[in-house]
Amino acid sequence: MWHLPREGGSDAGRAEGLFRNSPARGEIAGHFAHIDDGQYHDKGRYWSNADDVRQTAELLADSPKYDHLLLYAHGGLNSITDSARRIAAMKGTFKKNRIYPYHFMYDTGLLEKIKDVVMGKNDEVSKRAGGLIDWTNKIIEFLAGKPGRGIWRQMKFGAEAPFQNGGAGLDVLQAFIEPLLAKNSAIKIHLVVHNTGAIYHAHLVQALAKKYPTLRVASVGLLAPATTNKLFRSNFRELLKTPSSQAGIDRMTIYNLTDKLERDDNVAAVYRKSLLYLVSRAFEENPRLAKILGIQKHNGRLTSNLSKLKIRYSDGNTGSGTASESHGGFDNDIDTMNSVLRQILRKVPTQAFTKQTLKY
Repeated sequence: MWHLPREGGSDAGRAEGLFRNSPARGEIAGHFAHIDDGQYHDKGRYWSNADDVRQTAELLADSPKYDHLLLYAHGGLNSITDSARRIAAMKGTFKKNRIYPYHFMYDTGLLEKIKDVVMGKNDEVSKRAGGLIDWTNKIIEFLAGKPGRGIWRQMKFGAEAPFQNGGAGLDVLQAFIEPLLAKNSAIKIHLVVHNTGAIYHAHLVQALAKKYPTLRVASVGLLAPATTNKLFRSNFRELLKTPSSQAGIDRMTIYNLTDKLERDDNVAAVYRKSLLYLVSRAFEENPRLAKILGIQKHNGRLTSNLSKLKIRYSDGNTGSGTASESHGGFDNDIDTMNSVLRQILRKVPTQAFTKQTLKY
């Protein structure tokens, strides 16, 4: 008989010595769908298919253990193994708070390709820039722009394709939502993303609204979102303004770095600003014109007339709901992840994330 994965979580696994550098599929089974080029990736270590998703979804709809369904999109620049590690590290704490986490894995390791592009230009850049950081950045933006835009287009396709006709993302949404609606379930739906996952969920939330015109998403958390402000306005903004009788989003929090930390970050220790700056200035189709949601100085009047939207900025210190020190650090930061928990639960969590539970 098929069962939902047992509660317990990452602490227990580590104590028994079960956790390794690369999680076995059984450690995260029932908590992910692996999608590649819009379709289920049904081979390899972390395979997925429609039957596997539906069995999990139907059991969740019947389970009395959970009050919340969390659909989590990792950055599509991460490797699949990196995503698997995050799923294994997070699942126990979410479940102990009556939150069932379900993660989307998509694309594979595009960040490494971006690093290769940047590092491959290093010698030429050094000769041209003469060690001046400002010139180094500008030259990298120029030299890496063309290959980087190709990589970025590939990533965007991987985020949108699952929600086009016949896409596996649509299948996952239907598999989970239909049983919940059929059983008149009170389980609330939440979305959390990191980095390029914001592009993925921008298409997901529109697919939900189109398919289920009265379905509400209880909360959305965007961690260092790599989407443009334009995509935010077209896919998220109006759903933050709809009345409660229509499809929409009840509340959203964006977690960003301060501009100082964004500028102190780096890509492959060669480009001396964060990945988001490189995306904005080199990889978007209209570089230097593209405004990125995760960059503080691009936020401007973003929250105007949006009472349901809050933006938290990390300066690296605790106390503001996020203390990440880098673009890639938000989903390892206990302040951020515990703020995400509180946003979902609307109360103090039964069990908070700790540095130990967020490690893999």
